[in-house]
Amino acid sequence: MQLSTDPLRPDALTLNNLGNAEGALGNWDAAIADYLEASKDRELQAIALANLALAQFQTKVSGSFPLTTTDIYSPTYSFRG
Repeated sequence: MQLSTDPLRPDALTLNNLGNAEGALGNWDAAIADYLEASKDRELQAIALANLALAQFQTKVSGSFPLTTTDIYSPTYSFRG
């Protein structure tokens, strides 16, 4: 995994960890956004999507969990369910 040296473009691991911190503070919308962005990296995708599922559970999002990145990155997909 390549870590970013640009503070304006954090790498997937940093985004995932930021999502964890946001979730710990109860900022679930921010955590979900961080996990979605982190999931774009194939190396961290499984971890980020697992954390996304947990964040969705915490916010009691209804509907089915997307099974593919195509679903997640679709312009019509909403994590709000």
